[in-house]
Amino acid sequence: MDVRFDIELPPSLAVPAEAIVDSGLRKTVVVDRGNGYFEPRSVETGWRVGDQVEISRGLMAGERIVISGTFLIDSESRMKAASQGLFGPVARDPMCGMEVDEKRAAAAGMKSEYEGKTYYFCTDDCRKRFDAKPAKHAQAR
Repeated sequence: MDVRFDIELPPSLAVPAEAIVDSGLRKTVVVDRGNGYFEPRSVETGWRVGDQVEISRGLMAGERIVISGTFLIDSESRMKAASQGLFGPVARDPMCGMEVDEKRAAAAGMKSEYEGKTYYFCTDDCRKRFDAKPAKHAQAR
């Protein structure tokens, strides 16, 4: 006997479960950056209904992700980055929660200082929103 419950979920960002690489320590999706470039991105997940999983942090609406073959792309990108020595210290953007390479963010001017602490950002928009109310956003994370 099957039982069906109809539930209403609040609006959220959801992706197919197969798009998430779960290493046990962290969950990753592979973002299509265009022109054949892909970026592994740490995400936090919420509910799961059927084959859909809520992304609560780390991905923005409208970003294109890889749904099939994510494990292979994620593995290859990590091997290339490691062999080139690209993995440096990682920080979490206080506005959207995305992981940000500190060196790359600093080089691009995507950092701010507040009360003796350095904050790193994934986009100029996140940095500007933080700079407008740093006390509010520094406390929130």
